[in-house]
Amino acid sequence: MGIDISAINSIQNEYAEHLKKAQVRTPEAVREQGTSPKDGPAGELEAAAADVQIFLKRLNAELRFEVDGELNEVLVKIVDPETNEVIRQIPAEELITIRKRMKELVGVLYRNNT
Repeated sequence: MGIDISAINSIQNEYAEHLKKAQVRTPEAVREQGTSPKDGPAGELEAAAADVQIFLKRLNAELRFEVDGELNEVLVKIVDPETNEVIRQIPAEELITIRKRMKELVGVLYRNNT
């Protein structure tokens, strides 16, 4: 199965724009618009995620959110639902590996200095 990487990049950019819009809204701006803070950034983020899910279904892909237990960091994965193959991961697996290794090294350095 071939998925157009440029389409995935477009999704990533669109998702980043939705995140920016969701983060820009202050509680004062939310009150001025007459919506509750609960519906504010969290609601916009959910709407953005739903929009991305719809777009990905057309590409026969799905968006998955996972938490890396060791780093306590959210991972966003675009996955082929038929094969469960990860098409794109944010942050990249290599970066996760580097962060875990750095965490180990900091622990070793800290133990040696005490």
